[in-house]
Amino acid sequence: MSPEPQPSAIVGAVEIQDGTDAVGRSGGGRCAEQDAVDRLGGDPDLVLFSAAVRPRTGYELPVCRAVCQVAYAREQFDDGVAFDSFKRQRGRRYADAAAEQPFEQADGQWFDAGDIDDMAAAATVVALRAELSERRSGVEPAGTRCHYADGWLRAYVDICDPAANLTLATIRIDLTDRWLTAGWCSATRAELDDDLSDALGGDLFVEQADKVARVRAPERAAQWLVRQLDRPVVRLDWRHGDGVAAQAWMLADSDRMLVERGDWQLSERPDSRDAATLVRGAKLA
Repeated sequence: MSPEPQPSAIVGAVEIQDGTDAVGRSGGGRCAEQDAVDRLGGDPDLVLFSAAVRPRTGYELPVCRAVCQVAYAREQFDDGVAFDSFKRQRGRRYADAAAEQPFEQADGQWFDAGDIDDMAAAATVVALRAELSERRSGVEPAGTRCHYADGWLRAYVDICDPAANLTLATIRIDLTDRWLTAGWCSATRAELDDDLSDALGGDLFVEQADKVARVRAPERAAQWLVRQLDRPVVRLDWRHGDGVAAQAWMLADSDRMLVERGDWQLSERPDSRDAATLVRGAKLA
């Protein structure tokens, strides 16, 4: 019997009336918070949640906008929990290597993968691995993974702030028999939504990958990933007394908010922040 697949997120939850607790696991298109509520039973409004965590990395995950920020009140989450924002404020050759590359997971390897019987998909994994191994991207192997089934490759790259122990977003790249698509996704929903457009919080990159274009899919996917990893991510801090009242993380080249934590009313006003720190990527000129 094969082992149970590791969930992309786990969360602790407690029912405030009787103190019953449970651990929720994401999967089947559902968030870990939803699973925890089902395990507890009773009234979802009487459940308190811890921060969700990515088991592979130990990094905290923000509360997703699409489901959990709608279903549950902010007061149901621990103090300091981060929340998804995703809102606007105002040529190489890889096919030969793919034919020889082993795809079983090895220590320190990017993009763990099982058997891939499609040459374009296998070459795409090789291309992505090559880019991450050849440059200082700030991405750890544990923050990458890929799934391949029925001719559909999905590759994921977590964008993190290690100093905050927080996953800010997940870059997802999909290759089917017809299309190469990619985009910035909610870190919580990236692996739960089959349709990439449902998981997206950022701009959608789409390139047709028909029988001719699929030959170029590995190179195009790798080039696009490199551009995304160079994008500047900035942490904004709003201070109150000797402490920090709120924090927000944004893509500085587009003013697109990724995650917020603390007093959300402050994070609605980026220009009022007390400090801005470059977390990753290149500083804007």
